[in-house]
Amino acid sequence: PARQEVAQPSAVISRGSVGHPFSCAEACKYVKRKDGCRDGAQCTKCHQCFWSKEPKKGPAESSGKSELPSEPVVFSAGTMGHPYNCSAACKYARRKGGCRDGEECASCHYCKWQRSA
Repeated sequence: PARQEVAQPSAVISRGSVGHPFSCAEACKYVKRKDGCRDGAQCTKCHQCFWSKEPKKGPAESSGKSELPSEPVVFSAGTMGHPYNCSAACKYARRKGGCRDGEECASCHYCKWQRSA
């Protein structure tokens, strides 16, 4: 009997897919195309979200500010075990310059920091 090869899924999980579906980046419009996304696993967009021409309007989009940083968030020492066993969220990870401690930061860079009430 001839052995048949099992087809592997063509969608590559990307850097932007981290935290899907709650805190991932916006959807990649190239992943579903014939040749796929040229950036592959290094793509900063989410490969698991569904892309459409008209994004859904949410509270973050109506204010004109984007919740997600334009640069990928650095994995820090405090991010280990995210989302269940990580440290408290880093206040500086999503700022324009990012966290100055970078990979050595003791706080989680994937959790979203919020002011305490």
